[in-house]
Amino acid sequence: MGEKQLGIFGATGVVGDQIVSALVAADFDMERLKVFASPESDGEEFPLGEDVLTIKSVSDEEIEKLSSAILAVPPEVAKPLALRLESLGVSVIDLSGAFGAAKDVALVAEGAMSTPSAGRIVALAHPWTQLLLWLREVWKAPLGDCEVQIIHGASLYGRRGLAALSQQTAQLLNAQEVEVQVFPHRLAFNLLAATGPEGDPARYLERRVATECGRFQLGTPEFAVSVVCAPIFHGALASVSFSGNGDAEALRLLLREVPRFKLLDSPEEKIVPMPMLSVEDPDFLVGKVRVKNGRVSIVATADAPAHIGAAAVRVALALEKR
Repeated sequence: MGEKQLGIFGATGVVGDQIVSALVAADFDMERLKVFASPESDGEEFPLGEDVLTIKSVSDEEIEKLSSAILAVPPEVAKPLALRLESLGVSVIDLSGAFGAAKDVALVAEGAMSTPSAGRIVALAHPWTQLLLWLREVWKAPLGDCEVQIIHGASLYGRRGLAALSQQTAQLLNAQEVEVQVFPHRLAFNLLAATGPEGDPARYLERRVATECGRFQLGTPEFAVSVVCAPIFHGALASVSFSGNGDAEALRLLLREVPRFKLLDSPEEKIVPMPMLSVEDPDFLVGKVRVKNGRVSIVATADAPAHIGAAAVRVALALEKR
């Protein structure tokens, strides 16, 4: 059969870019890489440093050349595509959350797996689920009465979201009528609580993180997740609080030892987690650690696409070794 081929589906998207960057950083043999996108991109060239790859459209002939695939596509596309790939003998890593509630599909995160997969598909947990998993490991107990409030940039809506925010901002600054598209309402100079149809990315993120945390049994049934979209392009910030008592300084020392965490917690010196500091950083920036009145609170920022891209590559490379 020759060397194992890895396919990236959705390679031209925000997350797809980060997957390719993570492969380059991992010194992956790019001759074993195939990139796929929508039919209108078929045959176009995909820049890869000094080289280029040709974008393929999805066909059984191309799929049969793969041993594994990473799906960086929307959930409504990911589910049928994953099943098609699996039927053709390809191992699949889904990033969309489409299989988050499927008990026969393993939900994986760094250092954790819900249950083994019955087939060839595994689902990668969302970065905010990964954050909460590590917090539970540090806390050594379920995160009781946990509340997660996430403020996310326009990248939550992909490239279309980035373009829409740029356009809306320019229209407002030029005293023009704003075209409301992509987002449920105008995002420029505004904040949007998760609203709109079930498929809206912000509403979907709320359900996804809550579902994944349930599968990992991270906390009590009162676990709550809320998402607000902010008029920034990249990055996100989460405020996490849960029931507990203890010493904040001792907790900070434990957080310093967590892989993929960078502690920024000196408010008096203006050193705290901020989205602008996390752009293209696959790690979490954590800080504002407080323990008061029976509640533990922590603030974290992350560039979700960068984190997802790096995590997907780690999982893909680990699966190749099996």
